[in-house]
Amino acid sequence: MVNEFLMPQLGQSVESCIIVEWRKKEGDRVKEGDVLCEVETDKATLEVESTLTGTLIEILRQEGDDVPVLTPIALIGDEKKNTPGVKPEKHRTEEIKEGEAKDTALDFSVSKVKISPRAKKLAEKNGIKAEYYKNIKGTGPGGRIVEQDIKDFLKSDSYRDVKETRSQETAPAKRPVFEQQSKPEKSTALSGIRKIIAKKMLESITGSAQYTITASADAQKILEYRKRLKNLSPESPLASITINDMVLFTTARVLTNFKNINSLIVNGKIIEKTSVNLGFAVDTPRGLLVPVIKNADKLSLMQISSEAKRLKDACTASTVQPDEFLDGTFTVTNLGYYGIESFTPIINPPQVGVLGVCSIQPKPVFDKNDESVRFIHALKLSLTLDHRVIDGAPGARFLKALCEAFKEFDLLLAG
Repeated sequence: MVNEFLMPQLGQSVESCIIVEWRKKEGDRVKEGDVLCEVETDKATLEVESTLTGTLIEILRQEGDDVPVLTPIALIGDEKKNTPGVKPEKHRTEEIKEGEAKDTALDFSVSKVKISPRAKKLAEKNGIKAEYYKNIKGTGPGGRIVEQDIKDFLKSDSYRDVKETRSQETAPAKRPVFEQQSKPEKSTALSGIRKIIAKKMLESITGSAQYTITASADAQKILEYRKRLKNLSPESPLASITINDMVLFTTARVLTNFKNINSLIVNGKIIEKTSVNLGFAVDTPRGLLVPVIKNADKLSLMQISSEAKRLKDACTASTVQPDEFLDGTFTVTNLGYYGIESFTPIINPPQVGVLGVCSIQPKPVFDKNDESVRFIHALKLSLTLDHRVIDGAPGARFLKALCEAFKEFDLLLAG
């Protein structure tokens, strides 16, 4: 009996997955719980386990394919039997007419023969184009060409004909010396998470009326508090709290007084959220990820710090779950570590706001009391909002309240 194995639904919002790597090959025995392949969603890389036991008869979708969920990606079962309704593709074999010489020339017609990913990679490496596949006898399931078939073909007379045909192609004219010395350009197609980020950011810019305002907050209190924490024993969990943790804590608390900013716009309707689910940007080798701290407005500073660290580590290790990216109501992105003094963050739809955190820099301020100028440690903030929902004045009031909360951080902790 042959069963279709479907691309599983890996999270409520996941519509499709990209197959990164097949861990099993055609002909392998598969048990329930074995890892069949590794796939990439728009946010994470996950392992897909088999829910069936049997032989991996046929791989229906290849590495690099973007496959909708609940779509067949493989056939698993008893290779000798077929299940009604499951019709593996038949492979055509060309009959040699009587009187025609056999194995005297290569068939250059476009090949429709199936070939495994490993075999295709080896073929391309050795200059075997698709039109030559029909000259290779496949020994895999259903006549599929496997890696060993390519290795055997490389030792055959037919492959020598392929090399001779390639050598007869017109050699390109020699380039001027200055062109030969130039470095080749690298062209890489958008794929995986990079492709998803590109799509979402473009939709954000073209689908909303974004504007950015900036301000500087007096960071003296948070710097003093951070210094006190660093002086604690390294074994104390409080010693691991960072400036970014304090920013997340402060933002979540202030947002509770600005329901219009802690909101979503969906199908032309503004939905004000009662809880703050705070997303924060994480830089990973695979691209930008934005996990969400749920109910951040109800968590202590220590709890926010622990959850932020857990989610960040999971993103870096590619173990974060798809549901941990859902339901965000506002996002914070911090480039202060890189010394950035100002930037324009892009909103993560359907949210209507994002806070960009810049570096802490000395800033001169005028003291009205003694009419003198003194320097403060200023935390620079860039706030991007959707003008469809929030006008400039309400946005400015939120940013002002945020700056005041940083200035009186000790009082915010007491509250």
